[in-house]
Amino acid sequence: LKFAELMTDKGLVDQANLRSIRPTDKYIFKGYGIEEWEPKFTYHGFRYVEVEGLSKKPDMHTLTAKVIHSGVSEAGSFACSEELLNQIYKITTWSLKGNLMDVPTDCPQRDERLGWMGDAQIFAPTAAYMMNMNAFFAKWQRDITDSQHSSGYVYDVNPKIVVGGPSKPAWGDAVVIVPYQMYRFYGDKRILEENYAAMQAWVEYMNNHPSTRENGIYHFQAGEGDKAWYGYGDWVPVEASPSKPIGGAYQFYSNRLLSEIAGILKKKTDADKYAAIARKTAGRYNELYYDKATGNYQGGTQGANLIPLSLGIATEKAAVAENIAKNVIAKGNHLSTGFIATQMLLPALSEAGYHELAYTVATQRTYPSWGYMVDNGATTMWELWNSDKEKPEGMNSRNHFAYGSLGEWFYEYLAGIRRDPNSEGFKHFLIAPLPAGNLHWAEASYHSPYGKINSRWDKTPQKFTLK
Repeated sequence: LKFAELMTDKGLVDQANLRSIRPTDKYIFKGYGIEEWEPKFTYHGFRYVEVEGLSKKPDMHTLTAKVIHSGVSEAGSFACSEELLNQIYKITTWSLKGNLMDVPTDCPQRDERLGWMGDAQIFAPTAAYMMNMNAFFAKWQRDITDSQHSSGYVYDVNPKIVVGGPSKPAWGDAVVIVPYQMYRFYGDKRILEENYAAMQAWVEYMNNHPSTRENGIYHFQAGEGDKAWYGYGDWVPVEASPSKPIGGAYQFYSNRLLSEIAGILKKKTDADKYAAIARKTAGRYNELYYDKATGNYQGGTQGANLIPLSLGIATEKAAVAENIAKNVIAKGNHLSTGFIATQMLLPALSEAGYHELAYTVATQRTYPSWGYMVDNGATTMWELWNSDKEKPEGMNSRNHFAYGSLGEWFYEYLAGIRRDPNSEGFKHFLIAPLPAGNLHWAEASYHSPYGKINSRWDKTPQKFTLK
C-alpha cells in the first residue's frame, strides 16, 4: 500500500511532495481464511492509497481508512449561508485533526511531522474554539520547557529535534503565547503557574540579548551583511515583509503578556517590570520602524503593518489600518500575507471599520485566497497559497493548519461569540455578530467551561434577528 496526497496524470499515487520518504506498507499474506491487518507503529497522512498485489480488484469493503488523532473532544461548531465559508471551515477542521498527534504537527504526511512553535501559536485560538485543547497544549508546553536551553532560549520545534536554536521571532514566543491563550479560553491558572519560570527565562533572554543592549530592542540575526538572516519572518507570504522588525515586535508582545501573567499570579514586581519594558520596547520599535509621514511601518506591506497594529505597538492605529485596507484594495481585494500576519488580517480590518472588505477577502475565489484552495480541490489547508502551481518536491504540503487561523474570525466576528478581555474562561463573554456581504444567516456554538454558548442570527431586507 503506497500513500500520497497527490495523483499522477495516470491515476497512480504521486509521492514527490513527501521529500525523502515514500510511505509504503507491505503485508505478506498467509494465504488462507480471512486476513485482517492494520499498522500499529505508524500512521499516514494521505488522500490516496495505491494497492498492489491483490488477487482481485478491491471493492468498497477491501480497505477501511481510520481517522486517528490525540483524544481531544470537539468544542465548537460554525455554519453560515455562504457555502464557501462552510467549506473553508471544514478543511480547517480536518487540518487540525490531522495534525493533533501528541504534538501540534506542521503536517502529517512527509518526512517532518514536527511541533513547530510559530504555526501553533497563531492557530491556538482557532484550535481552542474547535476542540478542547487545554490538556493537549499543557502537555506540549512541557515538551517545550523540557527542551529549553539553560540560557533561556527555546527551540523552533518541540520536542527539540532537527532544528537548532535559538528559536526565531514569533516561533519562540509560543512559550508565552500558548499558555496565555489557554488561560484566556479555560481560566485554568496551572498552565501559567507551571510554566512561569520558562516564560520568564525566554523573555529575559530577549531582554538581555546583545542586540537589545546595543540597539534598545531585540532582533534575531544569523550571518552578516548581504548574508544576514533575521528569522522566518511572515513565513511563505505572497509578498515578503522585512523580517528584522519582527523580533522587536514579539519582544514587546511577550513582555506585555508576561506582565499580565505576572499580575494574574500576584507577582506585582514582575508585572510592573515587564510592563515598563514593553512600553520602552514599543517606543523604540516605533522610533526605528515607523514612518509617521506615510503611516507605514518599514516595508509598507500588509504584514509589516499588521504585526505592530495587531500586537498593540502602533499608536496611530487608524492611519496604519487605512494603509492595510488600501493595500488590500490595490491588490484586487486580496491578501498578501504569510503564516503570522494572515491570522491578524481579518480581525484587524473588522476592528478598524473595514468589515465588508474583510468579508470580501475571506470569500475570494481567485489566487491568493482560501476559496482558491477550495476550488482547486483542497480537503485540508495548504502550506502555500499556490500549492497547486508550486513544484511538488521540496516544501509543499497539502495539510498545514496555519492558514486556517481565520477560524477565530468566523466565531468572533461573523457569529459574534467573543471573549471578554476582562474575564477568563468565558465566565463573562460578549455576543457581537457582524453581518456582511451576502450572508443571510450565521451561527456558532462553543462549549465553554461555564456551559454551552450559542449565537445565531438571521437577516432579511426588513429584519435582523439574533438568538
